[in-house]
Amino acid sequence: ELQTLAEIAREKNLIVVPGGEMGVGAIAGLTKAFSRKTKNDGK
Repeated sequence: ELQTLAEIAREKNLIVVPGGEMGVGAIAGLTKAFSRKTKNDGK
């Protein structure tokens, strides 16, 4: 069964960073927000 990168990332709780227009600042912001959310979820 073939899985997309997004599906694999969801299963493994990974953050996929696509190449292209996204800057390092945006990636850092997303990572921080994701970390905050997982702490609030009690995981």
